[in-house]
Amino acid sequence: DRGTAAPEAVKELEATLRAKGKDATFHVYPGTQHAFFNDTRPEVYDAEVSKLAWDRTLALFRANL
Repeated sequence: DRGTAAPEAVKELEATLRAKGKDATFHVYPGTQHAFFNDTRPEVYDAEVSKLAWDRTLALFRANL
C-alpha cells in the first residue's frame, strides 16, 4: 500500500534502534492494509487484528506510563 513502510524497512529500523541501545518493538500485521484499525472503512477494517494491536498498545502504556 502506498505510504506504508515495507517490512524490510521496519526490520532495519528496529535493528538500528536496538544497536543504539534503544528498546524498540515493532509489530507487523501480515494480510492487513493501511488503516486496518479504522472501523469506518469496512473495506480495510480487521476487527481481530485491531483488538490485538489495541491490547498491545494498552500493555505498552501500562508498562511505561
